[in-house]
Amino acid sequence: MERKEEVIAELRVLIAQQAAQLTAQAGQLAAQAARIAELELALAKAHKNSATSSKPPSSDLTNPPVKHHRPG
Repeated sequence: MERKEEVIAELRVLIAQQAAQLTAQAGQLAAQAARIAELELALAKAHKNSATSSKPPSSDLTNPPVKHHRPG
């Protein structure tokens, strides 16, 4: 009977550790989801320039691509 109580106590400790780990992982997951949303928004904004939206050319982050003209 004593061994059974030891096993139960060990399992309770293990369950508590796993519950703490799940709580920590849930927090990490929420933080990562928020970061992904921020990055997706930044990426969407980065793809917009004066050629692909109604933004003025002065708001472009980089110079527009050079158009190559054929001579003649």
